[in-house]
Amino acid sequence: MDSPAKQTLCLSSASAPRYKRNIVQVMAYPNEFTTQFRYGRRSVDDEVWNLYKICKLKNFAVLIAFLDREGPNGKYEAVPCRRATIKHAEV
Repeated sequence: MDSPAKQTLCLSSASAPRYKRNIVQVMAYPNEFTTQFRYGRRSVDDEVWNLYKICKLKNFAVLIAFLDREGPNGKYEAVPCRRATIKHAEV
């Protein structure tokens, strides 16, 4: 199933060491590299959650972004890092 017309973000941040490592990996490794992100249910948008129940998000296109806590004017800013495809998702 293709992704919805609007872009779906997978966010990471510096709030935990493994999250920082994920972003470094995502930016450093070549295409076809596989990495793992973990999200609690509260962090998953309802639309994406419903798509998971339908198609398990296999081959779902996403944009991985880093959530910067030091954005302009002290606001959060999502910094795009890389486009990706979900190969496997589970609850």
